[in-house]
Amino acid sequence: MITTELAGNYIILCVLAGVAAAIFLYYRDKRLSETTKGTRFLLAFIRFLGISLLSFLLLNPYLSSKKEQTEYPSIIFLQDNSTSILAHEDSSSFKNEFDKNFELLKNSFQDNYQFRSFAFGEDIQETEDYRFTEKKTDIAAAFRNIDLQFSNQHIGAIILASDGLYNVGIDPRYALPNINAPIYTIAMGDSSRQKDFAIGRVLHNNISYLGNDFPVEIKLKADALPGEKALLEVQHKGKTVYKKDIDINKSLYSESIQLFLTADKTGLQEYELRISELNGEKNTDNNYYRFQIDVLDNRRKILILADAPHPDLSAIRSALSKQDEYEVELAYGNTFKSKPEAYNLIILHQLPSSTANLQLLEELAKKEIPSWFILGEQSDVKSFNKTQDLVAIRKASGNNETAYAALNNKFDLFVVDDKLKEFIEFAPPLACTFGKYQIATNTHVLLRQRIGNVLSDRPMLAFGAFEKRKVAVMSGEGLWRWKLYDYEENNNHKQFEALLGKIVQYLSARDDKSRFKIKSKKQFGETEAIVFEAELYNSSYEPVNENEVSLELTNENGDNFDYYFSPYGNHYKLNAGKLAAGNYSYVAKSEMNGEKMSAKGNFYVRPLQLELNQTRADHKILYQLSEKTGGRHFAFSENEKLAQAILENEKIKPIIYEKWETKSILDSSWLMAALLLLFAIEWFIRKRAGSY
Repeated sequence: MITTELAGNYIILCVLAGVAAAIFLYYRDKRLSETTKGTRFLLAFIRFLGISLLSFLLLNPYLSSKKEQTEYPSIIFLQDNSTSILAHEDSSSFKNEFDKNFELLKNSFQDNYQFRSFAFGEDIQETEDYRFTEKKTDIAAAFRNIDLQFSNQHIGAIILASDGLYNVGIDPRYALPNINAPIYTIAMGDSSRQKDFAIGRVLHNNISYLGNDFPVEIKLKADALPGEKALLEVQHKGKTVYKKDIDINKSLYSESIQLFLTADKTGLQEYELRISELNGEKNTDNNYYRFQIDVLDNRRKILILADAPHPDLSAIRSALSKQDEYEVELAYGNTFKSKPEAYNLIILHQLPSSTANLQLLEELAKKEIPSWFILGEQSDVKSFNKTQDLVAIRKASGNNETAYAALNNKFDLFVVDDKLKEFIEFAPPLACTFGKYQIATNTHVLLRQRIGNVLSDRPMLAFGAFEKRKVAVMSGEGLWRWKLYDYEENNNHKQFEALLGKIVQYLSARDDKSRFKIKSKKQFGETEAIVFEAELYNSSYEPVNENEVSLELTNENGDNFDYYFSPYGNHYKLNAGKLAAGNYSYVAKSEMNGEKMSAKGNFYVRPLQLELNQTRADHKILYQLSEKTGGRHFAFSENEKLAQAILENEKIKPIIYEKWETKSILDSSWLMAALLLLFAIEWFIRKRAGSY
């Protein structure tokens, strides 16, 4: 269909223009009087066509055509790739049967469908290689991923092949995808009751202190083993440190056992839990568990020294007391009589004040005791300026100004993760001391004051080091509001505790002046990436990252693995990926100007046994997912029936769209060629007729 930008009436004018041109040129031109009427008529007709067509092109005509586009429905196959699928199966025979069924299902949707297959555990990836090795299962996360990836697409059906067990995320029945597509489920695993005695859960601290008793809570559970007797043992370095007889007195048995173990050696200490293997158990992997405790030789002592009672004091004390590495005391300025050198860090809340003992504050500076100043309404700003060199506040009026915290993204003394950044950004304002701020050249500002929407250059939280003394200054009071906000938003105080923990850890940590340092966690989960950081300094103690840094990793079997660090900022970083559970040691090496440097360490990768805690399939969840979405539930061996059900579903068919395409005729080169040909033919005929 041909259309123009102007009304159709203009086409008549184009025709009239062609007629006028033909008449004017060939019926009034006397030079053509001797040519035959047929020749003149042919020339007039050619001129009529040429002028009419040329005039029509001036209207910018378009050629519209209708095309049909077919969108085939996508069949999304979600396969549970966790280890619980193989809990009661012979892995080789099951894999062969699975591969056969999968190919049958895939081939059923070759025509008029798009078949997409995914494997999921804790995460999800598009693949057809299923190994059933994932240590966690999050069905709800798989649904969320499908929502994001296939929104506004034609999804015919979702096929979920699983045992119905999940140990991460929310109940999938309450996290159904927003995509309006039926879920067809394939029941995998064994839903029958199996004889099983298992260590279900073990709770313990990650660190303890030498000579202390630390708690361990062990949850035992048994299924279909009433009347059996068993033994629980805890071993440390091959020696039994705890044992208890267990009477399984009912068919569905569950018991929590609380015990205390003594930390009698420093370093990473490994403990092994064992329960008896009973007759009839098919799965005995969950009869064994091991964990490690990092035993430290002393705690860091933190003193909160305040001018007067204040809600901040309780918030700070409770946050730090929850962290085992700190021993926290609270005292007030006029009544404090202890020796300040007994503490690793002193937090000075609204001190100095007009009533405080200034001699004590001078002593802190002389003895280079790390200090954290928190200013407030009772602070004596003039005395504060004299007791430290990090921040000076001039022209202080004694008034406070409400200010929000703004994070300095260039701060590099410690890492602030994304969750903590978000918490700080939206935290309530603090009451900050008003005045003109001056900061020392070596100051590291973590937070700046934001007044409304205006970001100022005044620090809210700043850090610095003078000789051996570390100092922090917080220019406002009201931290207790941050603690309440954290609970209001997250139903816990984790972000508030994390922030205070990082501040205190930096200030109270003893400086390591070695020129080659390796930083790493002492313990990792089996699904965590093993990450190391390295710092290398020249003889002037300036950071460098141009030299090669290598790391040799050794596992429990004595196998060695070599890695190399990559430059990262002004230091180095290495991601060794995920490692199997067990104990590892490492030696990092580097060389600078002929001087060889090395650093040693060890860490532990905790085994993740979530998939072994419950191996009895829950097909009820799968059935309900199908019922809620209009799908159907099938057994593992019924793939042919499943495919037939989808193929016969009239709602799962290709969608045909009509699409109009419009193209300007001026873009057609053949039309321009035809126009030129017309005028060329006219010229040639007139030339032969002798009119030129």
